[in-house]
Amino acid sequence: MSRVLSFVFNLLTIMLLFTGSNCEVDVRLSGGTYTWPFEGNVEIRIDNGDWGLVCGLYNWDWMEARTVCKQLGFVEAMWLWHSADFGNYGPTEVNVCNISCDSSAQSLDDCEILSDYTSCACSVTDRAGVSCYFPGFRGRFKEGLAAERIFPNSSKEDIPTDELTIPECIGTCRENGKAIAALYGGNECYCGDDDTDYDRYGEAIPGELINGMDVYGTEQCSGYTESDPNLLQGCGGNYQLDIYDTKVGECGGNLTDRCGYIYSPNFPGYNEGYCIWIITTKEDHIIELDIPYIVYSFSGGLDVRDGDNSAAPLIYSGTNVGDEDKVNSSSNKLWIESNENIEDSGVFMTYISIPVSDVAVCTKPNSMPNRVMRSSTSCTENYYPGDYITFTCAQGYELTGESVITCLSDGHWSCEFPVCEDTNNPELYYCAQNYQLDTTFETTEPILSTTESCVLSTTSCAQGVTVAAVVSVTLYRVLME
Repeated sequence: MSRVLSFVFNLLTIMLLFTGSNCEVDVRLSGGTYTWPFEGNVEIRIDNGDWGLVCGLYNWDWMEARTVCKQLGFVEAMWLWHSADFGNYGPTEVNVCNISCDSSAQSLDDCEILSDYTSCACSVTDRAGVSCYFPGFRGRFKEGLAAERIFPNSSKEDIPTDELTIPECIGTCRENGKAIAALYGGNECYCGDDDTDYDRYGEAIPGELINGMDVYGTEQCSGYTESDPNLLQGCGGNYQLDIYDTKVGECGGNLTDRCGYIYSPNFPGYNEGYCIWIITTKEDHIIELDIPYIVYSFSGGLDVRDGDNSAAPLIYSGTNVGDEDKVNSSSNKLWIESNENIEDSGVFMTYISIPVSDVAVCTKPNSMPNRVMRSSTSCTENYYPGDYITFTCAQGYELTGESVITCLSDGHWSCEFPVCEDTNNPELYYCAQNYQLDTTFETTEPILSTTESCVLSTTSCAQGVTVAAVVSVTLYRVLME
């Protein structure tokens, strides 16, 4: 796979604090083509020590790459890299040599460090890297065979193969009045509504055979050319659907969701269009706008005003890399104006509505294989009272528990999270994060939860530090196929 790289020594830092362990670990992406916020070399820092690289030689695979993306707030990994593909800048020390993650991992804290950096034969040219799917990507899901396909071949959009890219498919579906765009096999585009059961067969998981024959992997978009901005585009895989929200790249509009994302038109291709977005949230909220990426020339730019019209006070004006910023409104309204320049890659923004007074927050459920979650909000890290999640199971699995749970005013969910039972394997079980099944535990009866049968895992965080105790232990029926 060829790739033209333009290295910009501008270190993008996206950090999250690991929880549930005796050590604090930050993770960030560095370098990156055109400094995209969602790709770069993977670096970690342990207990506020020095930043170090992750070795790409040993066990750096799809499962580990997707875990990094999930920890950074993205849905999935589009590409993984092994050889300092985003430049040989930054730390020269190896902090992590060999990582092993499973499908339930939400951060590297849930993974096993198989060897420390002192035994790692890895150089600075072996830096692990990742390209994550950007916000607006709903997930990667399995597609069926022949007559069992969710999107039959006869419904394929008429886009020439040499023109098919992510924005081309999304734009076509948006023009058709559809809510979702589905990319398949590198060269096919399909459109659907919000109620399309694109998750019928469950999430595509690295390491699992799909339809008994195909493995997880990304196919390059057939219409991608290196003359576009250098985000290498992936368009699904074999029997794998990449599902996007068609709001990605929409030019202007009135936004009322509690949180969301804004892209310049044709993103991640060249910017096309003069656009105005107006964000309006609840009366007792302010708006935090994060601008992690912006590239305009002198004839283009971005203005943000503290209100709902062009006469409101200007609180931000930016044109290029280095103007990345985070700004807050003084009320529940923001006016955003993007000036057209077709030679630039434009801007990417996220926003979130923040209550003026403290509000209880419900925590995000852990992902589990074959259980699909659809949220009432795109703010899926923190849920506020009134937000709800609808659960379904992949084909061949049955839901045990309530299919809809709601975040309550006290910060708790309305009921326990449901599980998906595989009726073909009723005696398989799964432990909660940081725990493993006690091998002395035996039963012939179906058990959904217990505090007796899961024991603390000895998985180390780094350099021999062992994870600390977790408040409760839960055993779930396993969700493996």
